[in-house]
Amino acid sequence: MDDKIIMAIVGIFGGLITFLQRVLWTQGKNNYGMIVKLIDRWNRSDEASDRRHEDTMKEIADLTDKVSYLSGKMSSK
Repeated sequence: MDDKIIMAIVGIFGGLITFLQRVLWTQGKNNYGMIVKLIDRWNRSDEASDRRHEDTMKEIADLTDKVSYLSGKMSSK
């Protein structure tokens, strides 16, 4: 009788461990997928901000050239 109770407890304990492994594995896969998507989104966001920064720097360079040209014209008169 004692052997059957011990086997039942071991079986229940083993079932709980198996259940927890499956749950944790599924949640880990879901979290991994969400983290990968989040990193991809950050990378796309960084690329867009880099392009905006480059465009702004080009505009500033163009405006600097125009101001230098006008300054040269004014000082030559």
